Amino acid sequence: MNRSLTALLCASLLAGCTLEPKYVAPRPAIASGWPVGDAYLKSSEAVLPRVSYRDIFRDPRLQALIERALANNQDLQVALANVAAARAQYRVERSALLPEVDASAKVTTGETSSATRSGSSSGSGNGRTETYSAGIGMSAFEIDLFGRVRSLTKAALQEYLGTEAA
Repeated sequence: MNRSLTALLCASLLAGCTLEPKYVAPRPAIASGWPVGDAYLKSSEAVLPRVSYRDIFRDPRLQALIERALANNQDLQVALANVAAARAQYRVERSALLPEVDASAKVTTGETSSATRSGSSSGSGNGRTETYSAGIGMSAFEIDLFGRVRSLTKAALQEYLGTEAA
């Protein structure tokens, strides 16, 4: 009875220690052939040149209006904020792989008068005491035995890369 209970307990504990599954990327749907015809570039033709809007719209007032529209584009600002948030989340998850190290230093200075030391008020001279202490410690470090922390880091990296690509 006791042996079977121990075996059942060990089996249930080991079931919770599964690793992340291997990711298999899906195959992208690729067309069997490329479209041909006069409307499409031929392989011997050069790639189209990159043209700026300044080359097309030469009016300075129109260029200023386009620049102001790009600067005040709320959707673009939200997208940049999302990329920054995903980058910060990735850095937080990546930092979980490293231990947190704390350091502290302390100096305590105290003075006692001669009256306090000897019990009389005669005499001069003070007693000065200084105490120094320093400490270094490691806190909040999780040994990544089953890959949970590394899996969270990979997920945050993929989220960041996906946000940046969008």
